Amino acid sequence: MVDDNNLAVQPAPVKKKKRHIGLWVTLIVIFVIVILPIGLIFAFFFDPTHTTNEELGVKTSGASNDDLAKRLVVDLFDYTSDASMKNSLSISINEQEVNQALYDGLLSTLDENTSSVVPQAYLDVGEDNYTFVVEVNAFGFFKTRVKLITSLEMIDNPKGLRFNVDDLKIGRLGRFDDITFSVLKNNITDEEITKTLNENLPITLESHLFEAKDTHYLFYPHENFVADMNKMINIDSISFFKDFIIDMVSQRKFTFDFYKDKSIHGLMSLQDFHNNATYCSYNDYVIDFDAKTEINRYLPALLSSGNVTSDNIDAITKFISYGYSQLSDAEKTTIDNASYLPTTLGKTVEAYSAEREAKFATKGAALADVQPVDTLVFNQVKDALTYEKLASIYLNNGGKIVDATVNEVNLHDVLKTNQVIGFGKTFYRQTDDGSYKIVYISIDNLYVNIVNNNIYFIIGININGYEITMVLSSIVSGTNGKMFFQLDGDNTYLGSYKLPLGLFNSFSSLLASAMGDTGWFSYDDDNKCFIVDFSETVNDVPAIQELKDNHYNINVQISARGANIDANGYLNISVSASKD
Repeated sequence: MVDDNNLAVQPAPVKKKKRHIGLWVTLIVIFVIVILPIGLIFAFFFDPTHTTNEELGVKTSGASNDDLAKRLVVDLFDYTSDASMKNSLSISINEQEVNQALYDGLLSTLDENTSSVVPQAYLDVGEDNYTFVVEVNAFGFFKTRVKLITSLEMIDNPKGLRFNVDDLKIGRLGRFDDITFSVLKNNITDEEITKTLNENLPITLESHLFEAKDTHYLFYPHENFVADMNKMINIDSISFFKDFIIDMVSQRKFTFDFYKDKSIHGLMSLQDFHNNATYCSYNDYVIDFDAKTEINRYLPALLSSGNVTSDNIDAITKFISYGYSQLSDAEKTTIDNASYLPTTLGKTVEAYSAEREAKFATKGAALADVQPVDTLVFNQVKDALTYEKLASIYLNNGGKIVDATVNEVNLHDVLKTNQVIGFGKTFYRQTDDGSYKIVYISIDNLYVNIVNNNIYFIIGININGYEITMVLSSIVSGTNGKMFFQLDGDNTYLGSYKLPLGLFNSFSSLLASAMGDTGWFSYDDDNKCFIVDFSETVNDVPAIQELKDNHYNINVQISARGANIDANGYLNISVSASKD
């Protein structure tokens, strides 16, 4: 008997086998066409790595206490007291500061939707490259990173710094630069990229990514670097020093290392600016005030207590360095009202000032014993006009009265009492551990060398404890009672470095604001000259006034005399009378 049910199921195994083959073919096709490409895309391009702001050291609170400009200025002086670094200035902009600028200028301004797609953008400085990284979160689940890997090159035509694109990576796969730039150039221009970079970075780069098929780079023109430094080095109150630093960068006096400590780091030795043996003998009159020791002994505590701020720090620094006598009336008022100083100093203001002012007596007279130059001249003219001398003048209807002299030592003593000594600026910033880094610039010495109607004014500039020397060459001319020391802008030196005219003009402006007018000695910025005027001093002598009342003309001629730089030259004030 035949089982109908068994006959009905016999073909089933054959049909099942065909379905298995079809399923495998379908799966293979799906795998090859869909899953494998997706897998490869994930394998090569998927990169879920996320770098947090904390890892980058970026501050997101908006309460940063250490902005880039302040750090640049303060840290310029890191190596001024380091002989092994040749007493240098240093400039550096580090990876963290660029990333902070990217956050402040770009990431923090994105709307919520955009920031979810681009959660992070930053710079990574390697051993020999600069990598710009953009994290991308596409479709809410696919994460990758785009890396623009560049190397740096200093070029001269045109002058500047070039970031050459060595590779463009998406995820783990590289060498996309040519393809990507070819595609992107249809949708974005170099001008647009340049605008975006300049809006979001502290440095003004130019994009040259699309100009050529096989060359892609970002360019930092030299003039842009100078302009950026001019904005970031914020010391307008003594603009000469900013102008000097920028000039040194322009002249490539700084040696740059682009990868040291993840920074663009520039270093310049100050040793070439220390002295000029041709025009001055460094040890003749230079006083070592050792101001840096005193400043670092007292200012940190005063800053921590809040008694010293940016409003009064320059007056306090000047007092700590040079004592009370050197202060202007406004600065003296600041010290008079600083009731906290005796506690910090451990002594009275008077006692501390006496100790500091004793330094002035190490080269020449003590401040209290310095006789004003006009007094010296007044006394010499007065003493010369004895009864016998007056009788001779009346008898002969005129004649020589006196050759009064003021030598270099006299001038040095008088010049060191000028309020220009101590003129300067103090900078500070709080470090990560809460302590304070303090640096300063001040004029701490002024003297002259007189050589045969040429006077060289020597100005000592103390940069955070290291002395550099400014030599101002002048040509002497005079009229009745006045002498003009016309500064020679073509022969002005900072150490052995001849200053360009722009820096000379900048320093002239600094002198005009610092010198003041003592009556007999002043500075005319418009005409770039020092003026010595003894006409009033001579005319104040009673016997001179008597001669004038008797219709005698008083002639005062001034000349500068000196054999050489090493000799003690002098001013000769020749006074004579003549009858109309």
